[in-house]
Amino acid sequence: SSDLAALRDALAARTHEAVATVVRELGAPVTLAERLHVGLPLTVLDSYVKLLADHEFEERVGNSWILAEPVGVVGAITPWNYPLHQAVAKVAAALAAGCPVVLKPAEDTPLVAYVLADAVHAAGLPAGVFNLVPGTGPVAGEALVRHPGVAMVSFTGSTAVGERVGE
Repeated sequence: SSDLAALRDALAARTHEAVATVVRELGAPVTLAERLHVGLPLTVLDSYVKLLADHEFEERVGNSWILAEPVGVVGAITPWNYPLHQAVAKVAAALAAGCPVVLKPAEDTPLVAYVLADAVHAAGLPAGVFNLVPGTGPVAGEALVRHPGVAMVSFTGSTAVGERVGE
């Protein structure tokens, strides 16, 4: 919870840079970039901070004991059209679950992922918890989804690529 709060604050401190990057690389109007492309990811981070404040990772239900455990390394592959929102949604969920994450942003809009990486660094998250691997889908994406150390893949994109990821 505190790591995600620190990440939210570090990303909020980079709002101007994130907006300018989304405008430049995606071509979004400034107002849309401010409200949707940067404002919404900050809201997503805030929702995970609030969720974790009350979330029980261990719960007794009848005679059963339910324990939520991290699945392992999460590979996160994001689309070009909502580059920061999709990255933050995937990264926040993985980190909230206690999983390290490898983010592979869309090759058409990778720059805002570097703003996120800077925010992760400024937030003081431990080394290796967040990793950024830019590149093309056929090279970086393929390597990520095939890597034996990746326990789960979160993908948003085209049906054709989704089918390939599912293979």
